[in-house]
Formats: sequence, structure tokens, C-alpha cells
Amino acid sequence: KKQTFRGETGALCQEFWIHTDNLPAIGAYMRAAHRDFAIKPQMPFFPRLLRYSISGACMKSSISSQQAAFFTKNGYIELEAGIDSKEIFAHARALLKKRDPKGLDLYKAGRDLWREDDLLKKALIQKLAPLALALSPRTQVQLAFDQWIPEGLSWDKVCACKDLFSVQGLEIAFILTDTTHSIAKRPPLGIVPLPSNAETILFFRPNLILNWPKLPKDIPLYLGAYAAPDGIYIENPKDPSTNALKSLGYGFGDHLKNETHPLIRNRT
Repeated sequence: KKQTFRGETGALCQEFWIHTDNLPAIGAYMRAAHRDFAIKPQMPFFPRLLRYSISGACMKSSISSQQAAFFTKNGYIELEAGIDSKEIFAHARALLKKRDPKGLDLYKAGRDLWREDDLLKKALIQKLAPLALALSPRTQVQLAFDQWIPEGLSWDKVCACKDLFSVQGLEIAFILTDTTHSIAKRPPLGIVPLPSNAETILFFRPNLILNWPKLPKDIPLYLGAYAAPDGIYIENPKDPSTNALKSLGYGFGDHLKNETHPLIRNRT
């Protein structure tokens, strides 16, 4: 038996009841499923009946056909992602505090934070990537980068996300905030790259025009992006961290490697 419901975080969940005498087979199935989903066994269970839940944050089905159609038409969508933005911001700030950068160096120090923090890595690969794939026509993407955007540091011109970073072939990006904000009205050109509150996440196409000058100046943002599997490291003078991947052995023109940019596949 299967039923869909909203969990404690508001994320869509599915609950399965499995009726079987073959407990070893069920155990193997749960161990395999645990690698793909967040499984929460429900107790008590009986020899012939096993019940467990799968978090909707890791399921393609958490994107409805209407949401997918909206994203296809408009190039952006704001979703309840079932993640704790405040926790993500706390971990990002803790990493930045260790590095103790100033000014523009704070932006440079905010690139690829996920490489040093397991919570950020898990959020990007296990929770957000499945949603990105659900909105993308691709069956697999690579984690391109994450980026801390400090308060008071933004771009003074309207432009697309793909023009600001040193990876060619970006497929989809997102932005998080840890507070609630109100944008009076949509600007005539582009969208303001800001989710409305800490419980939602703004996904957008990297070629979508973003109105950076309309962002409030007193808030930081956390941005992440996924690339097509044939993504390429390029020189981009607009990116203060354009040389960052050279420390991993890259040269301009190199394809992103799975060893440094995890490949995430659609499991449906």
C-alpha cells in the first residue's frame, strides 16, 4: 500500500506498507533504498508487515507537472525544498569565519564551500540536485559550484548567472536566503534573484536575466549551480574566482571531472 502526505517539514512524503514473509529481501531492499532516499522506519513493525517513509525532498515526484510546466515557460520557480536554510547559512558562515577574509576576498573565500562541509555537500547532492533534475530535461548533471554572496556585494548590472562564473554549460541554478523579504513589484527587466523566505528556494535557468541591482543590500545569499555533464572550465574576467579550479589541477578549456564535480543521476 502507498499513500502520499506532507511530512513535518511540509515536504511531500510517500509512505509504503510492504506485506511479505521474505524479511531478508526486505532488508536488502531497504539498504539499497537508503542510498537513494531518506528512509525513516516506523515502529513497531511485524514479521509480515513493514512500514517506512521516504522524504519528498529526495524524490522527483515532489515536482508536480504544473510546477515543471511553469519552470519550462518562465525559466524560474520558487519551491518549498524541505531543507533548513538557517542551518545551511550557519555552516557557511562558520567556514567563512575560519578563513577570515575581507572585502572581495570574502566572495572568493565563499566559492565551493561544500568541499569542506558534509552538511552542505549532502544538501547540494542529495536534497537539491534531485529537484534540479526534476526541473531539467537532462537525466544527469554535475555539481558545478556553490557560492556565498556577502551582504553589500552584488552586481551593478542586470545580467544572467551564466555570465558571472567560470563554468560553461550551466544547466540550472538556485538561490537561498535565511530571512523573509518583500520585493514591492517585479522589475520591468528580469527577475530579482531572491526567494521570499527561508523556507523556499528559487530555482532558475542560468541564462535567465536577473536584476541584481534590485537586491536588498543588507542580506547575504547562498547560490549553487549544476552543469551539464560536458561542462567546461573557462576563463571569465567577470568572475573574481576565475582561477580557483587551477588549485585542483584544471586549466582553462578542461571538462569538469566527476572526481571533483560529482555526477548526479536521475534515478527514476
